[in-house]
Amino acid sequence: MNHQKLQRWLAQQGLSTSRRKAESLIASGRVVVNGVCAHLGQRVGESDIIKLDGRIIDAQPVQPLRVLAYHKPVGIVSTRNDPEQRAIVFDDLPLIDSGRWVMVGRLDIQTSGLLLFTNEGRLAHQLMHPSQALTRRYRVRVPQTLTPHMQHKLCEGIKLSDGWASFDRILKAPSSSGRNQWYEVTLHQGRNRIVRRLFEAIDCPVNRLVRLSFGPIHLPRTLKSGEYRLLDEVQLKQLNAAIIASRNTS
Repeated sequence: MNHQKLQRWLAQQGLSTSRRKAESLIASGRVVVNGVCAHLGQRVGESDIIKLDGRIIDAQPVQPLRVLAYHKPVGIVSTRNDPEQRAIVFDDLPLIDSGRWVMVGRLDIQTSGLLLFTNEGRLAHQLMHPSQALTRRYRVRVPQTLTPHMQHKLCEGIKLSDGWASFDRILKAPSSSGRNQWYEVTLHQGRNRIVRRLFEAIDCPVNRLVRLSFGPIHLPRTLKSGEYRLLDEVQLKQLNAAIIASRNTS
């Protein structure tokens, strides 16, 4: 009989999105296994009766790993529930047999482009964890040409309200013309609105922002706004390899 850690089992049932959240459920005494309060590190199997807050959790069949590449449009909110009743990213996703889709990070309402979702909470947590430092690439439109000094400052580092941040690289897009200029920027951080805040720090507000890639996964040119595509086996292996490589260099 296959046994696995209770934390992982809870994530598979869609009851936690990270190891820390699962551990919190267990440590707080809310999880009971076979009539006994569960403990951290406990392993469970198919015959175990597991309850959360006194209610039996019906085990969902283990689903194969799935990761979606979604082309988020401008004006859609990256949240599961919006109190203002605006359109949310989950409205465009396919139904899932068991568990739920977990969003990998988020994009603000005015940002479009690549947003990943997975049915595996543990994977989502790994991809979002700061220690992974996976590369993010964006296309940015600003209302002026960046001077060499401005580019140097953005790459050297700027102290924001939540710490230092910088771009790894800035390239001017060849299609730039007129007053508005397009640039491609690369960075390894995923903090809230970090691209916009870096440009705001040099008095150069962003008026268009598109995420082009996350780690080894790129926004497909043929994927229209509001559409999604399942990653294939090759892409899943690339994603896993990127996580391992980042872990080994951190």
